[in-house]
Amino acid sequence: MRNSSRVSGPCHFPRTLPVPYETFWRFWDNSIRQGSPDYAAWVSELAKLKRQSSEEGIPLSHLQWRWIFDDVVEHPGITLQMAAIRILSLHVALANSQRPEACRIGPLSGLSVYTMFSVIVNAAPFILVAASISFLAARRREFVSHWILWGPWITLLAFHPATYAEPQYLFPSQPGLVIMAVAALAR
Repeated sequence: MRNSSRVSGPCHFPRTLPVPYETFWRFWDNSIRQGSPDYAAWVSELAKLKRQSSEEGIPLSHLQWRWIFDDVVEHPGITLQMAAIRILSLHVALANSQRPEACRIGPLSGLSVYTMFSVIVNAAPFILVAASISFLAARRREFVSHWILWGPWITLLAFHPATYAEPQYLFPSQPGLVIMAVAALAR
């Protein structure tokens, strides 16, 4: 049995599958994560798998997928938590081009401006999702007949927690969500 502390996965694609996504809402690479304990553990685990691959003649990709499967089975709670965080991050846009303390709008600046800006920017997607869910709840008997509206959203929500999650990846589902939200809000 491996150490109970979670180590990120050693795969290259989709290399972010088992990567901790707790506080870093950025891509996983050495320019961002170098020096962090979880990145060091990832590098170490990848080196072990490469060594095993070369010694035993097993393709590295097979060892990586086996590692991922074993890790998901060994840590189902953490895996579900990471999936939930990624689903949330698909719906939340964060400005990360500068530090929150450096945000400025007119005479106001700092973390409060960054927070206010983030709340305003993210209110629309949450209203859209809430109204869409309201639409589906009000028409639960016709739920399947509206699959063309909710299907892309659910499919993207199912796919992206296993790979990489950013708000723009939900763009293809926006038309269906908008139609459902407008129908719900027009009642």
